[in-house]
Amino acid sequence: MRGVAKLAIGLGLALAVAGCDPVTDRKYVREGIGVDLNSSHLPEATDRLEQYTDHICQQAGYTSTGAKGRFSSCFANGGWTAFVQAGMNDIDQRCDAYLSWLDAKRRDREPVLRQLATTSAVVHSIMTVSGAGTDSLDIVSNAFGLAAAGYSNWNSRLLLEVNQSTVQTVVYSRQKQFRDEIKNELVADRPRAIYLLRNYVRICLPITIETDINTAITLVQRGSPMAAKDNPVVSVAGLGRPLSSDERAGQRPRRPPRPNEAYKDIVEGWIPTVSTITNIQKAICVPKAEWGVVGVTTPALIEIWERTDLENGTVNRKLDERERKILSNTAECPTGSGVKNFYEWQTFVNATGVRRSAEFLIRLLNNAPDDQNPDERTRLKDGGQLDPKASLEQARARIAQVRRDVLKDKLHVSLPSSMSDQVTDDLIAALRALPARPAAPAGSPAQPVNPAGGG
Repeated sequence: MRGVAKLAIGLGLALAVAGCDPVTDRKYVREGIGVDLNSSHLPEATDRLEQYTDHICQQAGYTSTGAKGRFSSCFANGGWTAFVQAGMNDIDQRCDAYLSWLDAKRRDREPVLRQLATTSAVVHSIMTVSGAGTDSLDIVSNAFGLAAAGYSNWNSRLLLEVNQSTVQTVVYSRQKQFRDEIKNELVADRPRAIYLLRNYVRICLPITIETDINTAITLVQRGSPMAAKDNPVVSVAGLGRPLSSDERAGQRPRRPPRPNEAYKDIVEGWIPTVSTITNIQKAICVPKAEWGVVGVTTPALIEIWERTDLENGTVNRKLDERERKILSNTAECPTGSGVKNFYEWQTFVNATGVRRSAEFLIRLLNNAPDDQNPDERTRLKDGGQLDPKASLEQARARIAQVRRDVLKDKLHVSLPSSMSDQVTDDLIAALRALPARPAAPAGSPAQPVNPAGGG
């Protein structure tokens, strides 16, 4: 009986002290990682890093030159980029093995605890039948209780408590996010390559996964779910940017452009890039010379689009996130059809790209007086009348004249002089509100027009 008791006690004590390393614990308590750059393990670590580099270069598809530890083709710019990709693939394999082990440990925990409880009951029964004393039975019960408690404590990490799918989602999402952030980076040298891989390894460390889960829970509880998604524990944004070609050559680096400053007057609630702004400008008919920059026409064309888009609640010449999404999925303006803004596109070009007739516009323009003086409305001039079959292009000069001389106080959209010949929704509304033009004198080529007809 004493042997059984000693075995149970030994098992409990072994589990209770498992994982203890007094030397390492004392060092970290007193010094942390220390202040010396050198380490007694540095030569060994260097050799192991050389071996690792060689193996990953092989996985990346490069061949050895014969000298040990030297895959020279890895040292080209393209080589180090491929090296990082191969290294991340290797890390993914090890991470998958770790996640599988975590799942197995989670599944094994309850069976092991049940086995300890069953073994304790069996040993207790055997000792009772054999006539063991009360003290011996208490010792065995306490020993098995200690063993069960020790095992439970050893398996009490957050990773073994949360659902496996949660752990996998966190790890796989962060891995994809990391890869996406560096997919366009040309890795120029070995230190940068090793630095990227070391940080990629951190994504699958227990402490990183647990921190990510806890941080996400905290941010979601505070009502910031997107902050949880966009602020990983390990981020390329925190790794420092690679040197530019100018910096590697010892030159003063060029200051990168600040598109958010250049576009601050036309956006709100999101950070613009040159490509995004250019695509939006193409959709609202901005002239090619102004793509990527903000000239005088872009704000006016944004307002015309806002007034044309029936879902818009605010017309302020600024693009919010909702408007950005709409315009990012809008086709390029068909300027080849002769239109100059979004309203003209929707009015004079059909869904298949075929030009519509401008006849209703011509009737409205022909009804407008030659100037805004009511006393002059009876004075008709041949130059104020357009051919009823005239095209939009042929009406441009008359549009500019009507805007300037007839409707300048009745229009809501302020246009630069370069856009004075364009059709807008407020121009059409103002033309429709004009009274019918008096009949022309007999023999005059100009004829009265009914403004309510057409369009």
